[in-house]
Amino acid sequence: MKTKKASLFRSGKFEKDKFEADLDKIISYYNKNGFMDARIVSHQIENIDQTSLKITIVISEGKKYYFGKIIVQGNIKFPSETIISKFRFKNHEIFNQEKYQKQLTEVYSLYHEEGFIYANFDQEFIKNGNIINIKLKITENVRAKIRKIYISGNRKTKEKIIRRQLAISPGDYFRQSKIVKSQQNIYNMGFFEPDIALDYQPINSKGDIDLSIKVNDKTSGTANGGIGYNSQDHFVGQFTISHNNLFGNAWKSALKWEF
Repeated sequence: MKTKKASLFRSGKFEKDKFEADLDKIISYYNKNGFMDARIVSHQIENIDQTSLKITIVISEGKKYYFGKIIVQGNIKFPSETIISKFRFKNHEIFNQEKYQKQLTEVYSLYHEEGFIYANFDQEFIKNGNIINIKLKITENVRAKIRKIYISGNRKTKEKIIRRQLAISPGDYFRQSKIVKSQQNIYNMGFFEPDIALDYQPINSKGDIDLSIKVNDKTSGTANGGIGYNSQDHFVGQFTISHNNLFGNAWKSALKWEF
C-alpha cells in the first residue's frame, strides 16, 4: 500500500484516490499468491482527532489455489500442445493470476501473428478442492487480410517514401510482427515523432481490414554557426545548414561556409 503511517520521512497524508488504488493492489497481491477468491469485505475510515485517521480493512482471503491443467477446445489453426506450451506452470504450482494473464497474452499474439485478430478466448476456471483447472475455449473466426493501407499526418515527407518502409502490403494476411516492424522502420527514418499510430478497420464480412498509419512530422533540418576575432585574420567564422529530408524525398544535403 502507498497509504502509510506518518514517519520521519513520510507525511502520512491521506489521499482518497491513492487509498482506493491500494484496495485494488491488495487483492492483486492475493491473486498473485493463489488466493483467487480474495475480496475486500469492508473498509472503514474513522477520525481519531483533528489531524489523524484510523483505517480498518476487513479481508476475506478464501482458499489458496494451485495450478492443475489447461484444457483447450475449438482450436484448429494450432494444435493443443502448442497452445498449452505457452502456460509455463509447474504441476501444483501456486496459481498466480497475473502470471496466467501474461501467458494468455502470448496465445493472443500467436493467433494475431497469423491474422486471426477476431479470435475469441472464453475461460472457465474449474475449482476442484484447492486445484484450479482452466478450460480455454477458442473461437478462431476468419483470418484478416489487408485490403488498403492509408497514411496520414505526413505534411513534409512524400507518401511513397513512407510506403517503402512498410514490411507488409495490401493483399497480405495481417501479421503482428510485420506491423510492428513497419512502425519501427518508419520511426528509424528520423523524420517523425515517436507516437506513430497504427489502427485497423474491418471492412467486410470476410474479415478484410484497412490499415491506417498516422505520423507526425518533426524538424528535419539544423543550422548552426559561430564568429570570432583574432589579430592575424581579424573576423573569422563558419555557418552550417543541413537537411536530411530535402523536398520530402529523404535526400540529405548540407552547406558549410567558412570565412
